[in-house]
Amino acid sequence: SLDIREYHLYAFLNEDQMKAAYSMADLVISRASSTNIFEIAMLGKPSILIALPTSAAGHQLKNAEIYEEAKACINLNPFNLNPNKFYQTITDLMVDEARLKEMF
Repeated sequence: SLDIREYHLYAFLNEDQMKAAYSMADLVISRASSTNIFEIAMLGKPSILIALPTSAAGHQLKNAEIYEEAKACINLNPFNLNPNKFYQTITDLMVDEARLKEMF
């Protein structure tokens, strides 16, 4: 089961804090901007992406779809996401070592 004591929420991270957070993270949950995806890919971190539904021309939705096609992330559709699905996706992924390694 997921140990929520290992979950940390911050409103904002400066550059040094972001570097530290990425280095410590076992899983990155992020919006699907091209910058975020580039950082996640560069660091080889498994990820769950949730596109910003109001992104310009739906670019985040497309980014997440393409990254998921490469088996590099799990793409959660923001239009049908709920807390139970979100939690279940995280817990299922964290116990699936083969899937986590595939995302590197």
